Amino acid sequence: AVNANGSGNILIDANAGNIDINSDILSGTGHITLKAATDILVGDGTATGVDIATATAGTISLDAEAGAVTMAGDSTITAADSSLRVNAATDITVSNLTAQNVSLVADTGALINAAGTTKNVTAINLRINANNDIGAAARHLTTNIDNISAYSATGSMYLTEDNAATVTSSRVVVTEFNSDAQTTQITDAAQSDLTTGADGNIVLVLTAGDLVLNDGDTGVSQTDGDSREANGTAVNANGSGNILLDIDAGSLDINSDILSGTGHITLKAATDILVGDGTATGVDITTATTGTISLDAEAGAVTMAGDSTITATDSSLRVNAATDITVSNLTAQNVSLVADTGAL
Repeated sequence: AVNANGSGNILIDANAGNIDINSDILSGTGHITLKAATDILVGDGTATGVDIATATAGTISLDAEAGAVTMAGDSTITAADSSLRVNAATDITVSNLTAQNVSLVADTGALINAAGTTKNVTAINLRINANNDIGAAARHLTTNIDNISAYSATGSMYLTEDNAATVTSSRVVVTEFNSDAQTTQITDAAQSDLTTGADGNIVLVLTAGDLVLNDGDTGVSQTDGDSREANGTAVNANGSGNILLDIDAGSLDINSDILSGTGHITLKAATDILVGDGTATGVDITTATTGTISLDAEAGAVTMAGDSTITATDSSLRVNAATDITVSNLTAQNVSLVADTGAL
């Protein structure tokens, strides 16, 4: 439907209505900016295989200013070797997004995995900020990324990653093309960690590779006004929010705190679990009644740095390893240590 040759930019700005995209929007290396006063629809049951695409140095920005962004499951948005941002006042139904850097912002809504998708996000860096749920327990948001940060203010997050991943800082910048032919940079400031408010759960499953948890607040170059400082935390579930980190084919390397108020914390790795090391000091894993803590290194060891702590206040804590457990400082009402074939 729309094709700008070479470095030609595209702006479609619906000041008082929707944008209904039933055919491709393409630029070679120009910026693509799509703004609607209400909703943006990318494909539907009859408009199949809709693509929005550009490449370096072009970026893509979608903004549903008072509505939702809804993508059909077979639609794609691609900013090859560049950056892509999707912002909605309410929900974002995500299809197949590919870019070096991806930012998803649902101001008052949720992130939903569209039916019929292949992979929701393929990127190096992924930044997610939503008011409500990110994915669902029965239908996770699916990713192939290197670095991730995600925040849900009032909901839970459910993510499945099919490669190695690091929880750290991410900041995404796109360039919007304006009606006066000028450009404006839009920056989603550096955000770190996996965090929920209002008793939200955090679930991250890796089907391949290792998971590294870093204190990402100082992990990227900050922009003026961000005023971020290291907080020592990588995963934080508010209140009774539960945490599951499940690494199906690799190890779990914990370089920063994992915290819940009173929720359960479950950490599973196919091989080893490392809690702190010589450079990642003072790592804590903490919850309280009625939350319990379970660590399981299914075919490897659990190794804790001497200054790390695991605390289940007035509750129970279990550490299981196929081989050895190197024990640091454990505090709970009930503690179980099980080394299947190894030593403590």
